[in-house]
Amino acid sequence: MTDAPEALCRQAAAYLQHDKPKRALEAARRAAELNRDDEAPHRLASLALTELGRHPEAVAAAREAVRLAPADWRGQIALAEALGAGGAMLDPQRPEGHQAVAAARRAVELNPAEPRCFEVLGDIALRAKRWDIAEQAYQAALRLDPGNQHAKLNLVLVRERATTPPAPTGGQLPSAEPPPPPANVVAAVLWPTVRTLTLVLSLGSLALIIGGLPEPGRGHAWLGVLLLAATGILAARPWRRLPSSARSKLLRILGTQPRLGLTVFALSLGVLCLVIWTIISLFQPGDLQLPVLTCLSCAVAAVLARLRRGY
Repeated sequence: MTDAPEALCRQAAAYLQHDKPKRALEAARRAAELNRDDEAPHRLASLALTELGRHPEAVAAAREAVRLAPADWRGQIALAEALGAGGAMLDPQRPEGHQAVAAARRAVELNPAEPRCFEVLGDIALRAKRWDIAEQAYQAALRLDPGNQHAKLNLVLVRERATTPPAPTGGQLPSAEPPPPPANVVAAVLWPTVRTLTLVLSLGSLALIIGGLPEPGRGHAWLGVLLLAATGILAARPWRRLPSSARSKLLRILGTQPRLGLTVFALSLGVLCLVIWTIISLFQPGDLQLPVLTCLSCAVAAVLARLRRGY
């Protein structure tokens, strides 16, 4: 592998495009070690850290990118995204909220011909419940890129929320619960764990099948219990990182991310087959048809999870 900083940055960008944030982070950090005065490694590291859910580190890396190149719109975008994903807009009056807004606006000033700048400004405004600013930003993104699906979907969401009257509060203050984060933020939280789960379940069920030949016993059912327990522990990690507003709208959010939704469906089908087989086998060991279905379904999910992302 080459040690040229530019080549390492290209590798990091490619890894991000292929949903491999850990490898992207490794390449970006190697590039930063070789050239500490270049903003690109820090910016790419921030994007990778955001996808990994390591928000304080992502913000620090983005701040360094902005410090090194304050006139580069991409660093401002990385900073706004890192702050937004880390919950800065849960209270827009906090310093972090002001910084996220300022970074998004600065990106628009630096490159008003780039749709992504208006997307991020819209996302920040959406989290702050500034429907007017969010609508204007998404409309600007669509004028520059009429096929922009992110802007189209979030523009619909903004208009729905802007026209929904507040619920009666009986004299009390309205709920301060934030709106669900944009679908791409939820996807960034879910993808790393979904990819891990596809590997754990496909390889674990394959090992269960091989170990259970020619006829599984009750001991193999307990291996199924262990595999399900590991699955539950891994699945709990992103669930805890999601705001409660996103949890209640998770199915709707998955519907706006077709590949993620299909991957989660295939993964869930595999888990269901494994649960049924494990329960039955604990009482009456049978055949291996359901573990085979688990292995196939999770293998399909693993393939979907590693396709080039479409946004």
